[in-house]
Amino acid sequence: MKKPLIVMGIFLILSILCMSGCTEQQDQISNNSSPVQFTVDTQLPEARVGDLYSYSFCKPDCLDENDLCGSDVNPSTNPFGGSGPYHFQLDSGSGFPPLGLTLYPNGLLKGTPTVAGEKTFSVCAVDLGGHQCCVQVSLNVLEPRINVSPNDVLVIGEICFDGPCEVSTTVIVSSLVPWHIQYVTGSGTTRCYDTVEEFSRYWSVCPAEGSAGETMVTLTTMMYGESTPSYYEVPIIDRGSVIRFEAVEDMTNYAELHIALELPIYQE
Repeated sequence: MKKPLIVMGIFLILSILCMSGCTEQQDQISNNSSPVQFTVDTQLPEARVGDLYSYSFCKPDCLDENDLCGSDVNPSTNPFGGSGPYHFQLDSGSGFPPLGLTLYPNGLLKGTPTVAGEKTFSVCAVDLGGHQCCVQVSLNVLEPRINVSPNDVLVIGEICFDGPCEVSTTVIVSSLVPWHIQYVTGSGTTRCYDTVEEFSRYWSVCPAEGSAGETMVTLTTMMYGESTPSYYEVPIIDRGSVIRFEAVEDMTNYAELHIALELPIYQE
């Protein structure tokens, strides 16, 4: 019966180690221990260069930089103790958040990171009496997302009554890491010029994978006499596909290309 108790004890210790908080933190105006209690995960949720980031040290979350932490209408559950409402500030000499992020007085850390890497800094929750509790946290900023340009393409088709004809377009994939393609909707294949029917159209993508850097990718489809009837006023847009250019080792790092085909109007 002792073994389950040992396992539970280890789990409890690991849980405590993953949190950072103060219990005997000195306040700003006296040598007494602070009545303010404030705990935070030592590792904040990851951010990514170029993506908007938002994290609230106040709980319930402050969603806007003008929200108040610990009002009478919406009391704070973290931090607590002392006299609310609370404001937040960086601890002197403890480091800074990643470039592009701002810590607002209500505890909202928000902005768009500009540089990848991990930063460690300390955040202090301060009550109306000046009592504070400071905790150290780390935030890792990932490299920029894969980019595909353009990312919304309308391919102009051709009328081919004498036999199949090929229409194509190109895009540029920019990535700091190796990538490959994943089909989200529509049709396609992971091999160059070997099309597989899935939905309304066949698309061939070549190359279907690439290394870090810029890669020109060609997207091709075959037409077999499809056209918009002459009595239509505007061309029919063939149902499009969504093609995802995804990092090989990070499913969260991807760019999506929306591609569709315009069927030319047939003139009798």
